Amino acid sequence: MATSDVHGNLLPHDYFHDRPTGRGGLAGLATLIEQARQTGVASLLLDNGDFLQGTPLADVAHEQFRADPDSRNAIIAAMNALDYDAASLGNHEFDWGLSYILSAMGQARFPLLAGNALRKQDQGQGQPLTSRSHIVTRRLEMADGRTVDLRIGILGLTPSQTAQWDARRVGDAVAMTDMVETARHEIPRLRADGADLVIALAHTGIETDMDAPQDENVGTVLARLDGIDALVLGHTHVPFPHPSHASAPGVCPGSGTIHGKPAVNPGAEGAFLGLIDLALARRGPRWEIVGHDTRLVPVQETLARQGMPPSPAIIGLLDETHRRTLAHIRRPIGHSEVPIDTYLSRVRPDAAMQVVNAAQTRIVVKALAGTDLAQVPVLSAATPFKSGGRGGSGEFVDIPAGPLALRHAADLYPYPNTICAIEITGLQLRDWLERAASVFARIEPGQRGQPLFDPRFPGYFFDVIAGIDYDIDLAQPARFGPYGDRIAPEARRLSRLHHAGRPVRDDQRFVLATNSYRLGGGGYYDVPASAPLLFESAEIASQAIAAYFSENAPLGLDVVRNWGFAPIPGASATFATATAARSRLPGRGLHPVCEEPHGVLVCELDLDVPARR
Repeated sequence: MATSDVHGNLLPHDYFHDRPTGRGGLAGLATLIEQARQTGVASLLLDNGDFLQGTPLADVAHEQFRADPDSRNAIIAAMNALDYDAASLGNHEFDWGLSYILSAMGQARFPLLAGNALRKQDQGQGQPLTSRSHIVTRRLEMADGRTVDLRIGILGLTPSQTAQWDARRVGDAVAMTDMVETARHEIPRLRADGADLVIALAHTGIETDMDAPQDENVGTVLARLDGIDALVLGHTHVPFPHPSHASAPGVCPGSGTIHGKPAVNPGAEGAFLGLIDLALARRGPRWEIVGHDTRLVPVQETLARQGMPPSPAIIGLLDETHRRTLAHIRRPIGHSEVPIDTYLSRVRPDAAMQVVNAAQTRIVVKALAGTDLAQVPVLSAATPFKSGGRGGSGEFVDIPAGPLALRHAADLYPYPNTICAIEITGLQLRDWLERAASVFARIEPGQRGQPLFDPRFPGYFFDVIAGIDYDIDLAQPARFGPYGDRIAPEARRLSRLHHAGRPVRDDQRFVLATNSYRLGGGGYYDVPASAPLLFESAEIASQAIAAYFSENAPLGLDVVRNWGFAPIPGASATFATATAARSRLPGRGLHPVCEEPHGVLVCELDLDVPARR
């Protein structure tokens, strides 16, 4: 049994919208886990990382740790109650810093694994941060009544880029080695220690368009390694096996195999319980997998169909934390006269991105006041973290006009990133925008209904920059591929780039407000690596947004139409959003096409018109 990317979703409550939810989170998973264990079949329960971060409840758990490092971690307590056999560390475990991970490890009654993570010492020598792997023994009853012990080796892996993404949090204290190379060296050791089977518990996705061992998603490369028998994957939040999962050489979403080996990715937020059932036969001194059944059990549908509630034991265990979280998210911070949502954030300027950009600009302008940089123009880059895509039709921000609470700021910015300021040139600004514009598909003139987005790019790879005016020409090729590779170095999608009414010069100086994730290379933006860091906030971005709401109450916004798409004769593009966006469509140039299952609204964007501001 496997869970992954639970992201602090422990209880059947949506803290961003402050309402009960049928999803159930870890409490819903607990009911299905207990049901599976009642069959008496020997089993393992594994988690594949990203459990410590993601919801206001997780934020409250961390704040409690900061106030009292010896306090009980509610997330670990819930996992202890479920009797996990092992868990890998995901990249988001590192968002709160190394001390929080070490505290979690100390409280967990199961091993936390990150076989490719090193804790660096004063002399620069790295020691394993966790056990590289773990062996679990299960006693099996044979057909003739005999019992034998089966030893299962579990290898935990986390993306090697984590040390770079979270460099602002962990500094030089953590280093990461390549996942594939680590597995290649650790598998023989596990076998030598007596492991009959080896499971890769790897916080990585299934790459379907390339084999890149240095990339964050290397599930198919791991599956090729001799000695791995099954894989539990995650990170991408893309369920596998699932009919909607892309096929690729060696990747079979129907049978749930990668290069013939059973594999599962349980999606995110407790939506699925991943199951891999193995049929084993003894072949001399070795065990051989002679059959398997790999599947995902949808939690919400299964609980509803069988009339079962989320686990009362888990709900009771977390009651105090739940009440603390409700008090936290309900704290009033202001009032908005306009609705704020992200249904169209990747399609046109909107209030949501304008709020985030304004909050970042406010922090940076205050920080640089009275310095030599006070007269340099401040721009701000923000990304719509919740804009559908892989997150589905429910993964949008929708804040109605009216009172604002702390949960609304957390909804706009759910990650504990800090706000940073860097100095860039006009040439670097253009490169940044070309990277952002690469998330769109190329549009051919004269063709209607072409896909607007390149599906290889998640929504959070797209940035909107405030303080300038620019147009994006989608008839031109993209400069960058999904992983930051310059597939067309001379390509130019920016057909217009102005500041204060004048074209931006290559040598023009700007201060750019961005976040610590981008500064660590998140989204494969390479400009931050060469740009001087001017400032980093002590507070996280959601706190800065909350302060902006408070200082500007009541908030009335006139959305600045500072970017758009250059006209393409006879062309239009389609994209998916949520059905709730129907009432937010502007009318001319953007209209609904059809509704699809699960709350999806398909819209058409007319590109045969000038970019509108």
